[in-house]
Formats: sequence, C-alpha cells, structure tokens
Amino acid sequence: MHPIVTLQGALVSALGSDAELVAIIGANGVFDAPPRGARRPMW
Repeated sequence: MHPIVTLQGALVSALGSDAELVAIIGANGVFDAPPRGARRPMW
C-alpha cells in the first residue's frame, strides 16, 4: 500500500472526529471537490 493511503486514512479519521466540521459538511462529506456542476480549479 502506498504511504499516502495511510496518511489519507489518518486525516479522514481525524477530520471525522471533529464535531464542528461534521456539522458543517455532514458525515462522510467530501470537501475537496468542486460543487456539482462546477469546473475544477485550473492549477
């Protein structure tokens, strides 16, 4: 398994335990994607 997968899992766990964040985005919310119908940012 790639190390970034382990890091991502740790971040998801940490953010999932943040009650205020969960209240804003919902349980299992995706907050790194553009809104539906919007284009992704151009880097």
